[in-house]
Amino acid sequence: MAARRRGSEGIGDDHSSFDDEFDQVDQLLEEGIDDDQGPKQILGGVKEVLVDPFIYSEVIREIVEDPVESLQEEMGEDVSDEEMLEAIRNGGENGEGEFYERIMQLAIDSDNRGYEDAIDDSIFDNKVEASDAFGIDYILRGGKRLRPFMTLLTEYAITGETSYIGAMTGAGQELIHASSLQHDDDMDNDPLRRSKLSSERINRALYGEDSWKQSVLDGNKVESWGDRAINSIIATDGDGIPKDASDRFFKMEQRLNDGQKRDIEMENRHVSETSLEDYETMIDGKTGALFETGIMMMAETYLSDEEFEEAGDRFHDYASAFNMLFQSGDDAIEVFRPGNSGKTVTDVQNRKLTMPAIVTKDYLQDQHPEYAKQFTAVFDGLYDEVTEEMRDTAKKMHEEAFGREDVQMVYSDPSEMDLTIPEDAEAGGEWEEEWLTHAIRSYGRVASEEVAQQYLEDAYSAVDQLHELGIINEEARDTYREFAEFVWSRDH
Repeated sequence: MAARRRGSEGIGDDHSSFDDEFDQVDQLLEEGIDDDQGPKQILGGVKEVLVDPFIYSEVIREIVEDPVESLQEEMGEDVSDEEMLEAIRNGGENGEGEFYERIMQLAIDSDNRGYEDAIDDSIFDNKVEASDAFGIDYILRGGKRLRPFMTLLTEYAITGETSYIGAMTGAGQELIHASSLQHDDDMDNDPLRRSKLSSERINRALYGEDSWKQSVLDGNKVESWGDRAINSIIATDGDGIPKDASDRFFKMEQRLNDGQKRDIEMENRHVSETSLEDYETMIDGKTGALFETGIMMMAETYLSDEEFEEAGDRFHDYASAFNMLFQSGDDAIEVFRPGNSGKTVTDVQNRKLTMPAIVTKDYLQDQHPEYAKQFTAVFDGLYDEVTEEMRDTAKKMHEEAFGREDVQMVYSDPSEMDLTIPEDAEAGGEWEEEWLTHAIRSYGRVASEEVAQQYLEDAYSAVDQLHELGIINEEARDTYREFAEFVWSRDH
């Protein structure tokens, strides 16, 4: 089992086999979803037992040697991989080991004392090494690890065990995901990522003017780390992933860039001219590319040509539906589950074209054209002043929606729902964000759940067929179904 699990000599010559960790993950997946182990618990267990330690020990430690060695020297030669991972993610004893803290200190000292003095007192030899350390921090600072989990689940569902091949594929996915987050933060000028400063903000402190150029290069460099992870497991003597499977990974990077370009283009579009199909196409090239690629790589690696011909489309259908559930669930968190504190509430404020916003518009156009005209005018900013007609329409919307059971379910206190327009309201005023949020909650919730239900049915159908074909067993089918439900209904 160890030899097959290894599946490859990996990136470095001196790597651990992780056999015990694979056994623990196999046990988690074998037991599946029960009363004690829900999707969130299984996901967290796989992340802590295997995914994060594997990413550090088998990829980062081997590829990004300089900053790792600098921290290792500071912490002592006998420091273990587990201690290094803990230091990078959460800080060592008294926070002394954390990359993030040391990069911040270098930036502060450079500003106060000059770069030459600051680098002399830093563990890093230069800014490039500090930037590499920040890339490592970006990868390890958090996240659910859903992408590698779905890859490992697929490997387990087909073969009955997880292995080095599945874990390295998942590691590559997370590295590409981290790269895309860095680029996303740069393009959106986001200040924070997972409660820490984004790469754009850190590079602004380290490099000053034109720091965005450094941020772009940092994201590209992390992407190359993901490529190296996949290159290390391409079959050369019958062991590893076939070339066709590896090609999927590199095509995924193209899809991610195309999806990001569509996302940027959609930022300049109006909700009135955007369809749900437009949204689905954009998402398919972003989150969808990452989810689908890992699942399909495992299917193409482990199934015979005949099996893949028969079952490949079903895995693709599940991955597509899962992706739509994941992203629309992410969109739904802040607007339909307002008590959640783990999601930054910016979608309505930024007029982001989310699934709930689009289906609210579609529902109103079908059922209440007068309301749809008002909703799109406010969302798109296509009005010059608040008119009496707008006030009358808003009052009708409020009276029609208030008291409905489906609306009250969104609010802990129904009196919080107010679709009337304040007397002092002006075009472009602060009232718009709250009004739009109430409109989406009042008129888009049921419509959003209907769309999500169709995605769920598509996911169920795909894995039911895989079970009927004998590709996966009943327990794996149920786990796939449970995770599809989880990513739509999760609260963070």
